[in-house]
Amino acid sequence: LYPDLLRWGQSLPAKYLPGKIWQGVARSALYADERRPTLTFVLFVREQLLSIGICAAIAAAAAPAALPPRLGAALQLALLAFAVAVSVAAIWRRLPAALAARLPASLAGWNQGLPSRAVLARVWLLQWLAYAAMVAAFAALLAGFGLRIGLAQAASALCLAGLAGVVAILVPAGLG
Repeated sequence: LYPDLLRWGQSLPAKYLPGKIWQGVARSALYADERRPTLTFVLFVREQLLSIGICAAIAAAAAPAALPPRLGAALQLALLAFAVAVSVAAIWRRLPAALAARLPASLAGWNQGLPSRAVLARVWLLQWLAYAAMVAAFAALLAGFGLRIGLAQAASALCLAGLAGVVAILVPAGLG
């Protein structure tokens, strides 16, 4: 009973905290024996930036049909620019000292324990594959309900909802 209560107690905050926050806290605890929690958190932030960049790039694939064409194109370009900026931030190996000094304490280790380019490439590829699988599952779900939506529109809708969930960080279970 005691181990079950501990597992339940550990999973309980996940129901009320946004998932990404809980993942970051949990990883710092899981890898505490291997590296400092701040370094684990920095690596987690890098991973999340890569994920958000990929999500924004997929969301840029198609504009919502409800938007006028010019506004839709502007949204797509803004999402693509955001995707590039966030991805570059994730793979930026060494921040200039002046910029690194302005980071919050939890990100102070940005320039320490740098992941190799090969590791960053693998993480980026695995994130892309995960999003591709998620989009395929979403498209299969839509088809199962008889909805006729193109793959680009379905992928964009799914990723826009995910980005909305990230923006609404204080909403339990996410807004997306």
